[in-house]
Amino acid sequence: MSFNDFDDQNPDNYGLSGSATHVERIFPPEKNTQKTDITGNSCEQSDKLYELIENMKLI
Repeated sequence: MSFNDFDDQNPDNYGLSGSATHVERIFPPEKNTQKTDITGNSCEQSDKLYELIENMKLI
Protein backbone atom coordinates (compact mmCIF):
# COMPACT_ATOMS: atom_id res chain seq x y z
CA MET A 1 0.00 0.00 0.00
CA SER A 2 1.29 3.44 -0.86
CA PHE A 3 0.12 7.05 -0.77
CA ASN A 4 -1.37 6.61 -4.26
CA ASP A 5 -3.78 3.99 -2.87
CA PHE A 6 -5.54 6.56 -0.65
CA ASP A 7 -8.64 8.42 -1.85
CA ASP A 8 -7.47 11.60 -0.09
CA GLN A 9 -4.40 12.71 -2.04
CA ASN A 10 -3.65 15.76 0.12
CA PRO A 11 -0.22 15.08 1.71
CA ASP A 12 -1.00 17.64 4.45
CA ASN A 13 -3.53 15.17 5.89
CA TYR A 14 -0.91 12.49 6.59
CA GLY A 15 2.22 12.12 8.67
CA LEU A 16 3.61 14.87 10.88
CA SER A 17 1.84 17.73 9.08
CA GLY A 18 -1.52 15.94 9.29
CA SER A 19 -1.21 14.97 12.93
CA ALA A 20 -3.55 16.57 15.45
CA THR A 21 -0.86 16.35 18.12
CA HIS A 22 2.84 17.18 18.16
CA VAL A 23 5.51 16.02 20.61
CA GLU A 24 7.32 19.03 22.03
CA ARG A 25 9.94 17.13 23.99
CA ILE A 26 10.66 13.66 25.28
CA PHE A 27 12.28 13.03 28.64
CA PRO A 28 12.87 9.98 30.80
CA PRO A 29 11.03 9.73 34.12
CA GLU A 30 12.91 10.57 37.30
CA LYS A 31 14.71 7.61 38.81
CA ASN A 32 13.36 6.58 42.17
CA THR A 33 15.51 4.02 43.95
CA GLN A 34 13.66 4.31 47.26
CA LYS A 35 12.64 0.88 48.49
CA THR A 36 10.48 -0.16 51.41
CA ASP A 37 10.33 -3.58 53.02
CA ILE A 38 6.92 -4.55 54.33
CA THR A 39 7.01 -7.31 56.90
CA GLY A 40 4.36 -9.16 58.85
CA ASN A 41 1.59 -11.54 57.96
CA SER A 42 -0.46 -11.00 54.82
CA CYS A 43 -3.10 -8.92 56.63
CA GLU A 44 -0.47 -6.64 58.20
CA GLN A 45 1.37 -6.34 54.89
CA SER A 46 -1.77 -5.35 53.01
CA ASP A 47 -2.61 -2.73 55.66
CA LYS A 48 0.92 -1.29 55.51
CA LEU A 49 0.88 -1.29 51.71
CA TYR A 50 -2.47 0.51 51.63
CA GLU A 51 -1.16 3.11 54.10
CA LEU A 52 2.00 3.60 52.02
CA ILE A 53 0.03 4.10 48.79
CA GLU A 54 -2.40 6.42 50.55
CA ASN A 55 0.46 8.54 51.96
CA MET A 56 1.85 8.84 48.45
CA LYS A 57 -1.55 10.24 47.43
CA LEU A 58 -1.98 7.56 44.76
CA ILE A 59 -5.40 6.72 46.15
